[in-house]
Amino acid sequence: MVPGSGNWNITYERENRPLVTTYPAATTLTNIYNGDGKRIQSVETTGDRRFVYSGNEIISEVEPGNSNFIYYTHNLGSYIYYTNVHGFNQENGSGSTVTMRNKSGVVQNETEYD
Repeated sequence: MVPGSGNWNITYERENRPLVTTYPAATTLTNIYNGDGKRIQSVETTGDRRFVYSGNEIISEVEPGNSNFIYYTHNLGSYIYYTNVHGFNQENGSGSTVTMRNKSGVVQNETEYD
C-alpha cells in the first residue's frame, strides 16, 4: 500500500534500518526486527504483516487474520495472492521487477531500467 501523496517522514534505528514511517495522512508503519537484523513484522494502522525467511532470503509476507500473502521465488519472480487477486512478478538479473502479469499470464505492467 502506498498511502497518499506528499511528504513521508522516516525514522531510522541505529543500524540504519527504517523503524517508523509516517505517511501524509498521519498513518504510521512500524518495523520490528529480530536479533539477526531481519524485518520480521510491520505494524500499520490498517493491520500487521509478518515476514517469513529461508536462511537470509525472505520467502513470504503474510497478513495474519486474512488471506493476503505474497510468496517470493528468488531469481524467478514472485507469486502474489492479495485480496483474491492472483498474479506474478518477473524479475531481471538484478532482481528488479520488470513485468507484472495476472494469473492468466497477461501483462499488466512493464518497467524498463537504464
